[in-house]
Amino acid sequence: MIASLRRSVILIRPPTQMGALFKIVSAQHPINLLYVAASLREAGFEPRVIDYEVESWDPAKLLAEIDRLDPLFVGVSCMTPLIVTGHEICRTVKEADPRRVTVVAGAHPTALPQMTLEQFPFFDIAIAGEGEHTAVELCHRLVQGRDVSGIQGLVHRAAGQVVVEPERPIFKGLDELPLPARDLLELSRYRGASKSGMPAEVVRSTQVFTSRGCPFLCTFCAIPIAHNFKVRFRSPDRVHVELKECVTRYGIEHVTLHDDTFTLSTRRVREISEAIGSLGVSWDCDTRVDQVTKGMLEAMAANGCVRVAFGVE
Repeated sequence: MIASLRRSVILIRPPTQMGALFKIVSAQHPINLLYVAASLREAGFEPRVIDYEVESWDPAKLLAEIDRLDPLFVGVSCMTPLIVTGHEICRTVKEADPRRVTVVAGAHPTALPQMTLEQFPFFDIAIAGEGEHTAVELCHRLVQGRDVSGIQGLVHRAAGQVVVEPERPIFKGLDELPLPARDLLELSRYRGASKSGMPAEVVRSTQVFTSRGCPFLCTFCAIPIAHNFKVRFRSPDRVHVELKECVTRYGIEHVTLHDDTFTLSTRRVREISEAIGSLGVSWDCDTRVDQVTKGMLEAMAANGCVRVAFGVE
């Protein structure tokens, strides 16, 4: 097959399904898509992120953008509440031009990889698990005009059947990933933090992951499935680099540490708390009631932590 000169990729977050509740909260940055976008860009591709949580869904406008960019694929990131909406977006794409490649990624296809393609015919490919390396490998195959068979973490169609490739091993070197490509967002569209004691439109905020995964097995949570019950930590130094970029480049005033359980390591909590404190911004995090101490919370508060969300486990 002939190699392609195309380098663009369109990554989409579907519209929220929160309805009227969305009026009292703020849209968070799609950090997962921004990590994938940064990895694609580092590999020489040209990602375009469209966030329908803050942009109006306009099928004609999307199709015009696809015609303009001629992307290698159009990808949607879907948790379960968004899977139907994500599929409708891909239906729009495929009905306009069946040759377009559509990809779904996120929590839903990670938990139900084969069922996702069986149930939703307008998804050509699903990415199960973390998407950075899988998306880059997929783009290289598409550019080269090669078959996608054998790509770890991929689910695809072949000869009328759904093919589930082997899982991609959990990636341990989180410090090696490029920082999320926040420059691809129109930050003015995001209203700011909306949390207890901090109304929306007051501060410019973003989300930062200092780790991935969680060691606990809560019945309501999909994280153990996505991360194989393992926790991987970014170094405090690398986290500080991202935090400093958020403040100096993007004018961030509040940071949500989006780890599933931030306080697993007392030493890391202290080092990251002090790093945030040195930047003079406020922050919040999520954790469990059995993973904090009085001294830890006092140190966090002394370095700008204004809110801790505890699960009800």
